[in-house]
Amino acid sequence: MNWRHTRHEIVTDLVGRPWWVAAVGAVTTTMYALAMLYAGSQGIDLGVAGHFGGAAGGFAAGFALGTNVYDGASAGLRAGCFGIAVLSLLLGITSFVVWFAASGTAFLFYSPFFALLAVCLLAPMYAFAGLIGGTIGIVVRRWFVPDHLNPKPH
Repeated sequence: MNWRHTRHEIVTDLVGRPWWVAAVGAVTTTMYALAMLYAGSQGIDLGVAGHFGGAAGGFAAGFALGTNVYDGASAGLRAGCFGIAVLSLLLGITSFVVWFAASGTAFLFYSPFFALLAVCLLAPMYAFAGLIGGTIGIVVRRWFVPDHLNPKPH
């Protein structure tokens, strides 16, 4: 088995096909979560709406995919997981840069710790919300987009 085929299988299993569906959902999850973090830092009380990043990303991934409910659920799950992973990476880098700029000391232990903590605590919640959002996104697309514009449900 050659490397191209093995790499193709790894990408298919990890990201799914088409890959851009997971990317759309992950970007939506990350942007929603960043917007909610910014709104929370401005003193706006968000309540439960601040935790719907995974659902928003899953909805976007499911709506973009449009095939069937099972594929939409898996695309939403991937979108929630990848989105919170990107967000936690940004959190780790930002905390490292801010602490280094404020104190002149590199906090090499605390920055990765906060990023890992964010992944461990938020990834299951965002993945489950993405799973639900992906399912809803598929159903909404199937209801509101004309049949000739939807892909075959396999």
